[in-house]
Amino acid sequence: PLIVRVPGVEPSVVEAPVALIDVYPTLTTQLGIEPPPDLVGRPLPSGPTEDPAAARRAIFLETARLENLRAVVEGDHKLVLDRESGRAWLFD
Repeated sequence: PLIVRVPGVEPSVVEAPVALIDVYPTLTTQLGIEPPPDLVGRPLPSGPTEDPAAARRAIFLETARLENLRAVVEGDHKLVLDRESGRAWLFD
């Protein structure tokens, strides 16, 4: 979870999957600064959204903390790859 307090902005919870690349464009938008047009991330909504495309967005994950794992999450599915063994798991 990421909790940020922006003065003058009503608190909200974003239910759609998000990624760290969305933090910068979100903060710049909240501060009234237009993010660069070639930015990969996108600003998070400042309130609840019913956008079905947001729920289907692919989010990529990586960790080397415990194991060398990579994953992609899209909707209700998560594909995890162990880069050392080559094993993969698909979760619904």
